[in-house]
Amino acid sequence: MFLPSTFGFNPDRKRNLSFLDQASYITVLLSYILIAISEVFASITGLEYAFTKAPKNMRSLVMSIFLFMSAVSSALGEAFVCA
Repeated sequence: MFLPSTFGFNPDRKRNLSFLDQASYITVLLSYILIAISEVFASITGLEYAFTKAPKNMRSLVMSIFLFMSAVSSALGEAFVCA
């Protein structure tokens, strides 16, 4: 049996957001902004290293290792956050 109030949704409730509700939205927004900025910095660093420091015949290998490690770290982050 489905009870709407069980899942936090109540159609009779007014949409008055308290300060704590607004603060949680602000903290989520700020965290996403900081994550986006860090991803940009990490990608630029990886690309620069792969195309300036690595030998010409190993650029794709260096870039693939960088992207693989980025994927592993993202998967670990999702595993810890969603649990």
